[in-house]
Parts: sequence; structure tokens; C-alpha cells
Amino acid sequence: MRIQPINFFILSIALLGKPAFAEDLSLMIYNQNFAVVKEKISLSLERGNNQYRYDKITSTLEPESLMLRPLKEGWKVQVLEQRYLANPLAENALLSLYEGQSINFLRENPAGDKLIQGKIIRSGWQDGTGGDPIIEVNGEFQFGLPGRPLFPAITAGQNLKPSLSWVLSSDKKGKTDLELSYLTNDIYWKADYNFLIDDSGKKADLVGWLSLTNRTGTSFKKANIQLLAGDVNRVQPQPMMQYAKHEAMAMMRQPVLASERSLDEYHVYAIPFASDLLNGETKQVQFLDADNIDVTKRLVFDGAKRQPGVQPGAEYIRQNRQYGVESHEDVWIMRGFKNDEKSHLGVPLPQGKLRFYKREQASGIQFVGENMIEHTPKGETVELYSGNAFDIVAKRSRTGALFIEDKRTISETFEIILRNHKKVAEKVFVVEHLDRTANWKIAEGKHTWKKLNSHTVETVVELPADAEVKVTYNVNYTW
Repeated sequence: MRIQPINFFILSIALLGKPAFAEDLSLMIYNQNFAVVKEKISLSLERGNNQYRYDKITSTLEPESLMLRPLKEGWKVQVLEQRYLANPLAENALLSLYEGQSINFLRENPAGDKLIQGKIIRSGWQDGTGGDPIIEVNGEFQFGLPGRPLFPAITAGQNLKPSLSWVLSSDKKGKTDLELSYLTNDIYWKADYNFLIDDSGKKADLVGWLSLTNRTGTSFKKANIQLLAGDVNRVQPQPMMQYAKHEAMAMMRQPVLASERSLDEYHVYAIPFASDLLNGETKQVQFLDADNIDVTKRLVFDGAKRQPGVQPGAEYIRQNRQYGVESHEDVWIMRGFKNDEKSHLGVPLPQGKLRFYKREQASGIQFVGENMIEHTPKGETVELYSGNAFDIVAKRSRTGALFIEDKRTISETFEIILRNHKKVAEKVFVVEHLDRTANWKIAEGKHTWKKLNSHTVETVVELPADAEVKVTYNVNYTW
């Protein structure tokens, strides 16, 4: 198993009247749809106030998050004023600039192109929300454009891209390096895992991919990229402008393993080379490659129907005589592994989708289920539901109930029937939830129940081939 570091890319900066260039840039991408862009830039400054325009920004940045810090000690540079120019020139935006005016439209035709003059009554662009334009041609109104619009030359102050306009104060004259950083949204990453179980069912190989998606409106080239796994608290930012979304996919041809390190209470994965991440692109980088992992597989019958994440109040559970009676018949397939060095792992695993595959001599590699893993630290166990057993069925029913309110007692009896239609014996873990009160006592029959927590018990049932096994128990509650 291997893991190594990620590096990111270079942006350029456009200045009004003075040259500037990006010498170094890094990107820390969070798995919460945002990133921190950080780059070193070189500026030629006059003493006093300087005006610059920076137009290689993303279209989804948070301008109030921007920081500009001098890297030379004893040189003070301060941002006195910053304007975020968020509406770059586009066809609909230009149409809005000429509302009430007439321009030429080019109507293309194989028989010959034709120029048509039309007056823009409505551009169809209101604060980027869109809409149908209305054009007057020869005294008649029409929805939609009569042809391709031909605009007059671009004038000063019109933006080809979103940009930041700065007034910078410098206490010295000359060239200096500064570190520029800001938050930007609509860039994210996720982890995916492919878990290939061998034909014995006892060993597996695990490959992990990091998928990076860029929807910022800006392409990053030859960049140093780092990915942070963890839940960082953020106040939800407001959307700042509309932007186009385009789909693209790019897969790395050679597997490259990303390194991992700790940062505060989080974990960072880094790509060990300068990489491009284009606008609209999703690319994958391999960060995990482990083989010969010990695999666990359990068949579990947890028959009581319960709504995930919802637990009624104690009084409701105690008084509702039908609570916990409704059941299902599914026997779950639970597959897992230990995230430790003995299993050839032992690294923090970020949250992501894990796909199970099974290798068989007769049919080759087959998909057998998938589920999500949470952020999993080193040393913890992963066990995931991957589907329901086909040839093992179960039936659960309450066969007796006695509610004596004045004596504050409840007595319930349940019966669980397991049937194995396979030609081999199986082991089934039967789980029951004793939720009515905290004080309970279970009367054991042929099967011994293990207490998993204050309200949950489990017993292991040996299920012979082509056989049926009945499990019964009685539980007495007091309060």
C-alpha cells in the first residue's frame, strides 16, 4: 500500500499599466465544495497609491475573503480599496448595454449572408437571470434574435472576465513579492473505493481514487493541489453570479498515489506532481493501492422495522403497544475490513463510496454491491451493508404480550424463524432492540444473547444446510 503528496498550478495576473506574474500557486480543496487559492505574485509598485486590476480570478470567489500579504519584511503594502467586477462581457450582457439602440445582426444563409438592423427593445438579461430578448425589425417586434448580433468595439471599463480592481498603498518604490489568497466556491473533491474480493471470499484488494471537479470558471494549470478531508465549519455563502456549467471528464492514464498528512484535526492528501485542473473538468488521481486485505462477511437479521436516525421518546415507546412489532424479512450481507497495518492499510480513509466486486473463476469480476464509508481513522473497522441474502430468509413475529400499567411491567415474547435454502451451512447474527425501558431482563432459551449496548442484544445462530431454525425469547420490562 502506498500514499504520496499533491501539488497545484499557476495563474497569471493582469495589471493596469504594470507587469505582474504568478510565480507560485497552491490550492487546498475541501470536500465541502470550496477551496483556498494561494499564490505568490510579483508587483512593481510606486511609493504611495497604485492602481491594479487582477483578472485571473475564479467566477465564484468570495472577494471579502481576499488577503494580500507582502513577503519581504519591512515593506508595507495595504489594500485601500477593492472592487469586485463580477459581470464579464457576454452576448446577453452586451445586449443589455444597447437596450433602446439599434445594431446590426448577421443572418447567415447558404445562398448568401444578410445584414439586418434591429432595435433592442429588451435584452432578455436582468441581473444574469436570463429571458427572451425582444427585437424590433422594420417596425415589427419579434422574440429571439434575428441573427448573430454585431456589436461596436469594446470600450474602456468593459470586462472580458470577472476581475478585482485594487488601490494599493506602498511605503516603498520597487518590485516586491506578495502572497495572494482567497476562498472560492464550486470546486470540490470526493473519494471512491473499489474493493475486489477474491474467489475464496477471505482476501481482497482495495484501490482508492480521488476525484477533483472544477466549476469555478477558471482553469488551473501546472498547479500544486492538496485535498483536505474533514468537516470544517462554514457559514453558507450567498451565490454571487450566474455562470455556465460544462461537463468534462479526464482520467489519469498512469496510477499516481497521493500522500497523506495531518493538519490540525483534519487530514490532507497531496498529489506529488504539478497538475492541470481545467474549468468544467473532473479528473481522478489514485491515492490508495492495497492488496491481500483480510475480509469479513456477516449475515445479519435485524428484523424490527426502524426509521433510520429517528428514535421516538421513551414515553411513546413504552405506551405504544405496537412499537417494535412490525418486521421485515431481509437478511443483510455485511462486508468489512480492519483499517490497520495487519490488513495492509492503516491510513486515514476519507468519506466516500465503496464498491464491492467479487472475482470468480467461472464468471470473472462481478459487481456485488456498494455503500458509503464515513471518515475512518487508522485502526477502526469498516463494515458496510452490501445487499440482501437470496437463499436465506427470515420471519419475525411477536407471539405474546402482557402490559400491566399499574404494576409498571411489560412482558413480550418474540419468535424468529430462519430458513437456509443453500447446500452449505451458514451463520446468522440475529439482532433485537429492547427499547421500551432501560430496565429489562431477557429470558434466554436455546440461544444465548449478548448485550451490545443498553438497548440492543445479539445472538449467533448456526444454520445448517437446507434447514430451519427457530429462535424465541421473552423480555420483561419494569419502570
